[in-house]
Amino acid sequence: SLRECGVTVAAASYRFSKEAIFPAQIHDVKAAIRYLKANAKVYGIDPSRIMTMGESAGSQMALLAAVSNGEQAMEGNVGGNLEVDSNVIGCVDCYGMTDFLTLASDLYTRPDLGRTGLQVYDLVEAPNSSRSRLFGLTTPECNLGTVSANPERFPQQYALVKAGSPLYHVTPDDPPVLIINGQRDMRVPSAQAIKMYQALYDAGVEAELILNDRAPHGNLGPEAAASIKSFILRILFPKK
Repeated sequence: SLRECGVTVAAASYRFSKEAIFPAQIHDVKAAIRYLKANAKVYGIDPSRIMTMGESAGSQMALLAAVSNGEQAMEGNVGGNLEVDSNVIGCVDCYGMTDFLTLASDLYTRPDLGRTGLQVYDLVEAPNSSRSRLFGLTTPECNLGTVSANPERFPQQYALVKAGSPLYHVTPDDPPVLIINGQRDMRVPSAQAIKMYQALYDAGVEAELILNDRAPHGNLGPEAAASIKSFILRILFPKK
């Protein structure tokens, strides 16, 4: 396990969409990182060697935290320790959403996954979907589907959805990222992972993409676990 290799693992909690809308979630994650850094001596950790990792919605937050190093708008002011930075040195993204503006269309273009248009709508675009609720888009007239398709009608809401999508935060100074997605994923299509990898690659960021052609959402298999462990150890403990 990672702990046997000298890695301390901490789980960060954040408010769900039923409790608060974005950017509350990333503010909570950033607060957790600052807390760990501020209390590094208490926990016996190195504050300069912190990575993020998550799965699905948690991975969206882990990835957003990594690619928004130094972005004050993503920092928030909850949790205290505001004098401490929340920068991380790497990220593992396991089937996380990277672009909410195209999430539905990425699913619509994968009829081989077996989802109907109505199922995609209910999962992503509908006002009662968790994706729409995340951004407070909870009416038939203003949900994730209508906002994504009509940026000129909903400029503020469109900007909020874009801000919650890690893809649009990529810059050349981002830390290394490992992206893993299943090509049988019916909730977060592999196109999301591919676009994120391409954006990181184009920006000159160290990035690695692993696609499992048999994996559904939530089950990447033992090979992925080995790759994750190897990546984490390489970033945390680089050979001199």
